[in-house]
Amino acid sequence: MGYYRLDAQGMPIKATGKPTALLESACPQIGFPCGLGFVAGSNEAVIFGFVGGLVTWDLNNRRALFSQFITYGIGGYHFVLAHPKLPFVYVSAAGTPYAYRMEHADGYLTLLPQIATVNGATFYGPPVFMARQNKLAIGGANKVFLLALDATGRFSGTAEQDPVA
Repeated sequence: MGYYRLDAQGMPIKATGKPTALLESACPQIGFPCGLGFVAGSNEAVIFGFVGGLVTWDLNNRRALFSQFITYGIGGYHFVLAHPKLPFVYVSAAGTPYAYRMEHADGYLTLLPQIATVNGATFYGPPVFMARQNKLAIGGANKVFLLALDATGRFSGTAEQDPVA
């Protein structure tokens, strides 16, 4: 992650025949793994998962490196998913029984998360939104966990598990 220096027409300036990325101010997220998911909350901000929480990247402010929301006590890689219609992100923390929901305003995280603890679960995959059933599905070892949502997209407090091969 980083930026390209642009010319007056908005095109990347080329050094030695190809655009040169500016990575010196990209901060520690360079080392984190890809594939944890991202949410384009607006044309200005992107939310993505990392180890220990979520990060908001303000695309219009090159000096605001990243805004991190760290969930103390909830370790693991945090997979993130956007609600298809509401300004929510859903997160599953790999290797834990914790999932959480946070609201955002145009890609900027707001308030505290609603945390769901599923007894006996160990999540290993990202959440998947099941629109017809209004549930989140999260994969675990030989199981799929289904977390019910209420009509407003919040965790309802009920969860079920289905064995899979």
